[in-house]
Amino acid sequence: MLFFTKGKDLKNLIIYRLKHGAMKTDVLLKAVRQSVPTATKQAFYLALRQLLKEEAVVKHGKEVAINLLFVDRLQVFLDDINKNYITQSKTGMQSLLSGTDRLIYQFNNLFSLDNYLLHIFSLIISEAPVPSPLYLYNPFEWFLLAKPKVELSYYDWLIKKGKTIFLVLGENAPLNKLVAKKYSNKDLVIAIDDKLRFKENEFVTVLNDYIIISKIAMATAIAINNLCRDNSLSPTVLETKVSELLSGKLRAKITIVKNHQKAEKYKKLLARQFFIPKDLRAL
Repeated sequence: MLFFTKGKDLKNLIIYRLKHGAMKTDVLLKAVRQSVPTATKQAFYLALRQLLKEEAVVKHGKEVAINLLFVDRLQVFLDDINKNYITQSKTGMQSLLSGTDRLIYQFNNLFSLDNYLLHIFSLIISEAPVPSPLYLYNPFEWFLLAKPKVELSYYDWLIKKGKTIFLVLGENAPLNKLVAKKYSNKDLVIAIDDKLRFKENEFVTVLNDYIIISKIAMATAIAINNLCRDNSLSPTVLETKVSELLSGKLRAKITIVKNHQKAEKYKKLLARQFFIPKDLRAL
């Protein structure tokens, strides 16, 4: 069960709603229906009975709560997963990313790319100093238009991991100015630098000694960037058009290189619009 996503599965939704504390069954049903309005009482109670049988929740009278013993068992399970996967994956990455070696991953949609990118971030963060900054470059921050909740959740996840994010936007356009004004804060610092010479379909990440370059199909990137340059489009129309371009299959690629000297050059390039304390800049 995917307990950590809201989704539309009733068992997942029940667990998700109960994370805030115990609830009466009628209140819980109403909360679940906020996400799935078509959920019937019969389906809700079937899902609840299954969770009770699995000992994921406990029930006393009309009150339901997450079973804390289940949480403890789940935590042990997750700790084992984290330890084993981090150890195995780090060993693989270290052996492949020595010197000028590189890893390349191909994807057919942006969702898969984003999810795997977070997996890679988690592996790198596990070996990087906690306060080390994360440098990002996007030509336009259209991710926030196409999927704002998802994109902000990615940033929040990185911030909770102890990262200060320095995001550089590549064009001095109204859209990027709006994004910088609306979302920039002490943990997600956003600036514009239109002197950088990355390709229109390149999105750059630098963390520790790792350089990660994500690419989407050039034709799609140019089409999206041209939309972002069109100041006549309202935010709603722009969001719709960008989402349409990103729907369905989309050729995408991640290239990962571990090289200290190259990483330092990228950091220096991406950091020039920010004031970064010397101790943080050195990480």
